[in-house]
Amino acid sequence: MEIDEEEVRAFRASMVEGIPSSGGLSVPEPLAAKWLDDSLPSEIIRPRCVVWPMTSATRKVPGWDGADQSSGEYFGGFAMEFLAEEGTGNKQTGKLRLIELAAKKGAIFVDASAELIEDGLGFDAQLEMAMKKSLSLGMDYYLLQGVGGGQPLGVLNSPGVISISKEVGQNADSLNYYNISKIYARMYPEGRNRAIWIANSTLLPSLLTDMTVAVGTGGAVVNVFSENNGQYNLLGRPLLLTPNLPVLGDANDIIFVDLQQYAMGLRREVKLEKSNIPGWTQDLVSYRILVRFDGQGTWSDVLSPRNGDDLGWCVGLEERA
Repeated sequence: MEIDEEEVRAFRASMVEGIPSSGGLSVPEPLAAKWLDDSLPSEIIRPRCVVWPMTSATRKVPGWDGADQSSGEYFGGFAMEFLAEEGTGNKQTGKLRLIELAAKKGAIFVDASAELIEDGLGFDAQLEMAMKKSLSLGMDYYLLQGVGGGQPLGVLNSPGVISISKEVGQNADSLNYYNISKIYARMYPEGRNRAIWIANSTLLPSLLTDMTVAVGTGGAVVNVFSENNGQYNLLGRPLLLTPNLPVLGDANDIIFVDLQQYAMGLRREVKLEKSNIPGWTQDLVSYRILVRFDGQGTWSDVLSPRNGDDLGWCVGLEERA
């Protein structure tokens, strides 16, 4: 049997131009939407941030440009004033900024032998599970760690993020009560009731054993970390664990973040396509999954209050080496 080179070229063209009819079969749109829904419970960022549907390659999102509140003006120019009887007020103008989300294409490619597909018990279900998990972890990673450009601008690389210094003389690869209390204090006030803690699992031993402070010889401060049926809380706020943050001792191995200050743009469709054309001579079937999304923080800078230290919507901890 001869290979149809024209068909091969057509399939490869579809990889560039996004024409699924040229290269195999696409998953139906309702099923694609279900994949996004099914992966949602295992994600951290997407369920908690502000998600803007994208019907085109870009979407513009408005935001207030009011990070500097040191003079008592809010939202870039609003301030209270007092008027005498029949006095005339001053017109005030806030500052808006425009945030542009541009869909970035994330992809996963995999080949499987025809024998595995035909003889493997429940192969389709296993492939679906693996693809969903990979989709979930991949989106979470880039929404946290993306550097912009061809990727989303992740939480940790967005403006308005604050890093807390380690304690003087603090041991390498350690975490203590003072670190946590100072991180908590630098969250902007409105965010404390919404913010969550996110950490790498390597911090669990420290969280379980090192979250107390000696009080002379009489005892210790009540533990600020708690666990109930596998659900963790730190200073009264939920703690979620992820492999997408660095290990204990590295910068930002734990963060306290209000994800309502992070915007994500999402093209609803997920494309799952398969074809035997690329691996025809090896009797392989090729699968690919494509998803288009973007994200970035909505703050232009850290918040400078009238009194006190700068505050952030995401607060992390510097390296302890």
